[in-house]
Amino acid sequence: MRTSYDAPTTHSRPDWWGDDALCRKGGDYHPDQWFPEDWRRGVGKLDAITAKRVCARCPAITPCLEGALARREPVGIWGGLDPDERTQLSNDRGRAQAPAA
Repeated sequence: MRTSYDAPTTHSRPDWWGDDALCRKGGDYHPDQWFPEDWRRGVGKLDAITAKRVCARCPAITPCLEGALARREPVGIWGGLDPDERTQLSNDRGRAQAPAA
C-alpha cells in the first residue's frame, strides 16, 4: 500500500504570491515584526518600521496589500501598510469610486 507521501504529484499548485514574499523567506528579521502589539509606539513601532522596509523591496507587495484589503485584515503589516493606513486607503478608494451626487 502506498501512503500519500509516496503518491506521484498529479496536480500542479497555482502560483501564490506568498511564495515570493520576503517576509516568508526568513532573513535578519522575525515574523512577529509584522504583527506588533502596538504599531504606533515603542518597540512595536520599531518592528512595524522594519517590516515596512522589507515590504518596500518585496516583489509580492501589491498582491499582499490587495489581499489584506479584500479580507479587511484588522492586524499586522500587510503590503507595507499598517491597519490605520489600510483603513485610510480603503476609505479613499471608496470615495473615489462613489458616484458623484
